[in-house]
Order: sequence, then C-alpha cells, then structure tokens
Amino acid sequence: MEDKYIYRKHLRQPGKFFMSMMLMFLVPYFLLALELTIANKEERFEMGLVFFIVGIVLVVFIGIEFILIYFIMYKRFKKIYIVLSEDRIIYNNSKGEISVPYEDINNLKFPSIKYIGGWIKIIHGTGNIRLTVVLENIGDMVKNLKSKIDEKNVSCVYNEKAMYNFYKTSKYSDQSWERIYENVKYYFIAILINALVALVISLFVIKVSSKIIITLVAILGPVLIFVIVEIILGRKLAKGSSKDSFSVPERDKHLEGKLYKWAFEIYYVLFIIMAIILIN
Repeated sequence: MEDKYIYRKHLRQPGKFFMSMMLMFLVPYFLLALELTIANKEERFEMGLVFFIVGIVLVVFIGIEFILIYFIMYKRFKKIYIVLSEDRIIYNNSKGEISVPYEDINNLKFPSIKYIGGWIKIIHGTGNIRLTVVLENIGDMVKNLKSKIDEKNVSCVYNEKAMYNFYKTSKYSDQSWERIYENVKYYFIAILINALVALVISLFVIKVSSKIIITLVAILGPVLIFVIVEIILGRKLAKGSSKDSFSVPERDKHLEGKLYKWAFEIYYVLFIIMAIILIN
C-alpha cells in the first residue's frame, strides 16, 4: 500500500490565498483611511486622495511581488509530492523523480522550533530530501516513515527524541492549518464587521490618535484571538502527547469552539470598555 503526501492547498493554489489576504488587508486599510479623512475637516479631499493613491501603489507592489514569488517558488509546489511505498521513498519535484530505498537512508535530521515550524531532512546516498511542515498531513507522514524504517531495522538513522519532537510540531501544524482553512472566512467577516463598527464609533471620537487605536484594536483583535487560542491548544497537545506510543491527541472541536467563544466574548467586553473610555 502506498501513501501519497502533497503540499497544502494554499501553496498549490496560491492565487486564492493571495486574494483572501489582500482583501483582509485592503478593507481595513481603506476604512481606516476613511476614518482619518473624515477626522481631518480642513483637508479631507487631499488626505483621502493620498490614502487612495498609497493604497493603489501597495496593491500594485504586492501584486508584482506575488507574481515573482509565484513563478520563483510557489509554482513548483504543484509538482511536489512524496510517496511512502512498502520498500522505498518516492519523491517528485520539478526536476524529476527520486527513488530511495529505506535501507539507503543515511540520516534523518529535524531542524525545527517546537510548535513553530521546521522541516525533516532525509539524507541518502546521492543527496537529500527536505520536507517542511507545510506538507499536508506531515505528522502522519513522519509517523508512517518511522514505521517503515523500523520495519527495515534501520532505526539507527534517526534520533528518537528529535523525531518525536518534530512529530509533535508536525501534528500541531496539521491541526493548526485545518483550523485556519475552516475559520478564515469567519475571521474575515469578524474583521470586516469590527472595522465597520470602529468606523461608526470613530465618528463620536475627537482625537485622531484615539480613532487609530480603536481601528487597530478592532482589526487586530480577531488575529490576536487566533494566536492566543493556538497557544492554548498547542499546550494542550503537548500535555496529552505520549513518547512511548508515539502519539498526540486528535483535535477536540468542541473544546476549540468553547475557547473561541470565550475569547471573543472577553475581547468584545474589553473593546466596548475601551471605546467608552476613548469616547468620553
């Protein structure tokens, strides 16, 4: 039986990911520009024109950068895949296919930062294969690779502790990216609604600095919530992991939902309190 692994869809289809990120950036930017333009009673047209021109320049600049990155880096991810067969690793990229029997693996290295990122480096007789944590289901791939190597009695090629630590990081990365794919549209909606609310609130705020604070808190709030919840879930995964069984806990979507609910409730209470203080 063969197991095939490919890179995540935001690398295989970067156009959709790029457009989503652009919208998440541009909508808040132009709303902030509108707030500051309204606040400047004397030179509204001039300020609005400056923000509009800067926005257009940023769109063009980021668009050109994306095109360059796409052709230099992203395009190759469409062709990359790795297959773990019964007796060998089959790695395919833009340069062609590499076939490495498990017995020909000389060493496995795991340069990484725990729960942040990194890669596995498979060193063999004629070169090496490097796979980063943005490989889809890389946690399962690492565990499967360990099993294949152990079956061939060549487990001496890896350090068990290093492999296990990378496995935990890989599984956390898999789960985290799943949450991003599932919730990115809700984050965008939350940022859009927050930005509109901030625009309305800013009409009752006199100080320009206060307007900026309200807008930034409204826009960055959902992002901060994601970071905090991910830290909590990462710690939970670490506590529930077992080196002996080489396993980590699977996602608890009920717990994830509760954490997000509590985090957003606390955030909105604090946001309302901050808005009231700044209005007064």
